Amino acid sequence: MTTLTAPPDPPLRSEGRAAFSSKMEAFLLWLVLFVSQLLTLVDQLNAALAAAIDAAASAMNAPAVNGHSTTNVTVGTGTKTFFVETGKSFRANMYVLAAATGATGVWMHGQVASYNAATGELAIAVGKTLGSGSFTDWNIGPSAPVVLSPAASAADVRAGTSVEAMLTPKSLIDAVAWVTVPYASTIALDLTAGVNFKTTLTGPAVLNVTGGRPGQSFTLEVRQDGTGNRALAYAAALRFFGIVPQLSTAANAVDKFTGIVNDDLTVTMGFGKGEVAG
Repeated sequence: MTTLTAPPDPPLRSEGRAAFSSKMEAFLLWLVLFVSQLLTLVDQLNAALAAAIDAAASAMNAPAVNGHSTTNVTVGTGTKTFFVETGKSFRANMYVLAAATGATGVWMHGQVASYNAATGELAIAVGKTLGSGSFTDWNIGPSAPVVLSPAASAADVRAGTSVEAMLTPKSLIDAVAWVTVPYASTIALDLTAGVNFKTTLTGPAVLNVTGGRPGQSFTLEVRQDGTGNRALAYAAALRFFGIVPQLSTAANAVDKFTGIVNDDLTVTMGFGKGEVAG
């Protein structure tokens, strides 16, 4: 590597004009040399960095730290044991990714717990996974210490408990998609399964709400069938302002409810009767 030349003594006004001029000339000559040396050094450092990146990539792709296994392993966290080729260079605590061949988006990530070079037994302490199921075709190789968390499902969004799953636009839309509740004498809205519900009454029914958490809100569309005049009663945990609502009775009439879960898990509901065009 190029060594940068140290600067000369700086020119000082207090030294007089002749000394100042002499030192200034020396300083300017040094500055030209310094810039040339600096540019050369930058080129050398870039070349060294590129070589280091190539070496790291080669090491990551080296056969010694990549293996293949036909062990039947079920996706999950905890210690997972694979049998790979013997004589590999897996080391304890190195991060690896075991990807199921032929199954898109199925992997396990963790650190090597142990590797027996003589038998090929490789134990991985799995901390993160994506996908599910058991597979008998695995490619295993080195990985960064951190991998992207799997995308949140609609159920993850509604549950609101995961601190790792990635929120995506699709998961948000899926979480609020309409859920059709089939008619039954008791129509139970399960708030772990949706936030927007619709049902068609073909007979009298009792409405109930389950699975909610304080502050969780939802909507319900109730439609009369082609006969109409179907009555809806309400479970004791449901609360209304003013009077208990009575549904529209005409055939195919549509009414809407909104609701929010209270701290004591009762549900306060609003009611819109007879949906019409604006």
